[in-house]
Amino acid sequence: MCDYDWCTTQHPAGIHPSDDDHRSSGVATPTPVRRVDETGEGTDVDLEVGLIRRRTDGQTWLVLDAGNGIGIELTLDGARRVFRALLREEALKSALDL
Repeated sequence: MCDYDWCTTQHPAGIHPSDDDHRSSGVATPTPVRRVDETGEGTDVDLEVGLIRRRTDGQTWLVLDAGNGIGIELTLDGARRVFRALLREEALKSALDL
């Protein structure tokens, strides 16, 4: 049995969950993305958002993965701070329709 209710990893029998990686099912959202050193319209991808906690991690991370090496992982505390900043900054809040 896994300690994380969000984990959808099928942990092999005989391996303790703390000795295995944990991943949520994630949510894919069609989104245009581009690298910070690119210009133009970007590339349409299925941006996957989910949770991960590798066996070597001391905490759970929020993953934003566009594939092809484009992605970022934030600590849950870091993700909360980013979200609060989006809500606090009126220009960002308005632009994002939050």
